[in-house]
Amino acid sequence: MSFNVQEVAQLLKQAKENKKPYVFFTGAGCSVKADVPSATGLIQEICEKFPIQVKNLDPEKDKYNYGKYMSALDKDECRRLLKPHIIDNKKINWAHIALACLMQGGYIQRVLTFNFDSILSRACNLLGLHPSIYDFATANPHLYHLINDPSIVHLHGQGTGFVQLNTGEETEKHTAKLGEFIAATLNSNPSLFIGYSGNADAFFPLLEEKYSEQHRLIWTGTRETSDDLEAESVKNFLKKNKNITHYIGKVFADDFLIQLAKELECFPPELFSNPYRFLDQQLKNIQSYPLGDGLDILANLTGYLKEQAEKPLNKSLYTAVIHKYPNKESTEGLTEKAINDIMWAYDQQARYLKSQEKFEESHRIYDQALEISARHYGCIHNYALSLAVYANIKSDQSLFKKAFNLNEKAFQLQPNNADNIGNYALALSNLAQINQDESLFEKAFVQYENALKIQPEHANNLGNYGSALSNLAKIKQDESLFEKAFVQYENALKIQPNDADHLGNYGSALSDLAKIKQDESLFEKAFVQYESALKIQPNDADHLGNYGSALSDLAKIKQDESLFEKAFVQYENALKIQPEHTDNIGNYALALSNLTQINQDESLFEKAFVQYENALKIQPEHANNLGNYGSALSNLAQISQDESLFEKAFAQYENALKIQPEHANHLGNYGNALSELAKIKQDESLFEKAFVKYENALKIQPEHANHLGNYGNALSELAKIKQDESLFEKAFVQYQNALKIQPDNVNTLNNYGSALVSLAQLKSDENLFDKAFKQFQMALKIQPNDTYNLACYYSIKNNLELSKENLLNAEKHDCLPLNPFKHLSDDKDLNNVRNEQWFIDLLERLKEQKQMVETA
Repeated sequence: MSFNVQEVAQLLKQAKENKKPYVFFTGAGCSVKADVPSATGLIQEICEKFPIQVKNLDPEKDKYNYGKYMSALDKDECRRLLKPHIIDNKKINWAHIALACLMQGGYIQRVLTFNFDSILSRACNLLGLHPSIYDFATANPHLYHLINDPSIVHLHGQGTGFVQLNTGEETEKHTAKLGEFIAATLNSNPSLFIGYSGNADAFFPLLEEKYSEQHRLIWTGTRETSDDLEAESVKNFLKKNKNITHYIGKVFADDFLIQLAKELECFPPELFSNPYRFLDQQLKNIQSYPLGDGLDILANLTGYLKEQAEKPLNKSLYTAVIHKYPNKESTEGLTEKAINDIMWAYDQQARYLKSQEKFEESHRIYDQALEISARHYGCIHNYALSLAVYANIKSDQSLFKKAFNLNEKAFQLQPNNADNIGNYALALSNLAQINQDESLFEKAFVQYENALKIQPEHANNLGNYGSALSNLAKIKQDESLFEKAFVQYENALKIQPNDADHLGNYGSALSDLAKIKQDESLFEKAFVQYESALKIQPNDADHLGNYGSALSDLAKIKQDESLFEKAFVQYENALKIQPEHTDNIGNYALALSNLTQINQDESLFEKAFVQYENALKIQPEHANNLGNYGSALSNLAQISQDESLFEKAFAQYENALKIQPEHANHLGNYGNALSELAKIKQDESLFEKAFVKYENALKIQPEHANHLGNYGNALSELAKIKQDESLFEKAFVQYQNALKIQPDNVNTLNNYGSALVSLAQLKSDENLFDKAFKQFQMALKIQPNDTYNLACYYSIKNNLELSKENLLNAEKHDCLPLNPFKHLSDDKDLNNVRNEQWFIDLLERLKEQKQMVETA
């Protein structure tokens, strides 16, 4: 089985992700274009320059036996023969520049070369890479485990070294010492041979002996098939191990390696695409100019380079090609390779525009390119990727559809390309998230599974699969889906333990589940992941913002002002880095408005509203910010009993639902706001509107415990107003459904208990009182100090002492309801204790606290 260059690129990418980068073996064929002769070329030169020395050799029988010809020369003659080519020749060919790019990109761990020349080390140095260099003609090969990678190992010596192994006898003796090193190399990493025929020295028999099929081996050559190879030993070796060893024919080092580096997106090197920035980066290694003589040549030069580096030089490199070949007609008569090079220029220009966030210009370039060649995989694949990113930014269904069509075309061209399948899955899951569409998530999961069958250790696909599972889990409030997501994140982190994105996304998934389960230990696990991510990427605005959101969520659960303050620090750090990050601005606003529920500081609402307004100036159609702004307005309206604020809240919900009409949270929160105003106004029609919102939300997310519980609350409130037993029964159904999903939700347990008490009072039914008491007891097992509802229960039952005990306990542990002075003043359940001195004193304390907040 053979491979094309795109498939070899995929293999190198997989090996890098698996932390087993390729080892390349290079021979003279890699240096020919730098005017270093091949073995055959050197034999011809020997015959011309040293005819007497080689007169006893058979010109036909020995015509390819480089070792025999070199053994006919003495050491000085060998040096004189090689010096013009190896030492005096300073040329660098593109094969070695491409090899240096691949080493710099982490795709090649080590190059073992049979060549004496220093072209690869000079190419690496030219690009700012300084690999370790080892001369195994003189080094102890048994110390190979001390090699510091990336590295270049000269197996037969260096041109500037004291020893160069040329003759058959020399290489044979030396090869015997290399056995342990070569075995370890072949058994620890996949390998690729290029520019090496295998018939000029004693190395190949060692390779044949030590190769044990632990890793893939790729052999390249200029002959079309392995059957055409001159060396019978190589031919037989490749046939013998044909499942794991692969021959790629018609390979010429410069062309092949450039194409390979292009496919892996590490070519051209920055030296050529932006030499100003490249040189500026290299000069950073130089210590500051030491003299205060006003001639700081380093600072002056770096300042100039930074200025020039901002100019898009690489743009002009590709536009010249695009202007020359603007359409299919202009490429008529060109070879397939020439057209591929043109398509690559189009792809590079389009990607450059994408990096500048000029998506529409980028997409026009891709459209133009695909008119020239509609089957160019690179353009199709990268166009699909760019469309999916832009579609996600714009929440544009038509752009997603176009991206999906391109993914399908790419799949037809390369059905086993795990990157393309994974990118298709990512686009599907992004659209699923926008539409809150479970069926699209399921389609994404199928694609991730397909991609992981092809490449089980593809860390990005594992991580993105985890994020998709987590996003659906959040929508469905489904713990089992979260657990599946965690498995994917952990698998990804086994492969890439220091990948900040996987760590941060894992943290987000843990905090989402923690929020649902009200589980502090899960929040703590999430914080560990965020902190690990921020050690690696301390200036990542997404991780900082998400950490802030997790801290804020826990702060809300624990009613802990200090945690809110920690969250604000994270948001502020994130906004220093990306001041217009609308998610972080909106989440900061959400945290500010949530803090008001603890300290009753209405000025924080105003700060939150400023943040929401700032975010919506940047992105007016940000549905989550619109919805959360609505919730903040509704919360303040609830505290201030201000109908006009409720109306403003409704306007924000309406705007959010125009963008995301099937977003269950916006619908559910809109229902909550309508229900609160209905409660204040005792308005049945508003309750009915709230019920419609809850029912619409539950059509989309039928197992959303909070929406079920809140719907139960609204039904219960209207039941109290109307003294309607059937409405209470409907409320109980909602509470029971919510508790099937989240049996430990304290708010639902308490609210269910309160509703049972209200119906018990209406019916004078002790059995209902007992049921209510059981609900309160279950809630107390989870939150032992949340005793307010139990205090109300004992007040209704006229047990004044236990009512006092539980009410004062709730005060002591900050477990009284929102706006406690007003709530306790209005709560009819406490009428039996209202004239007790301890209750009057309690109300007085709460009134003083309220006044202190208002005057602060």
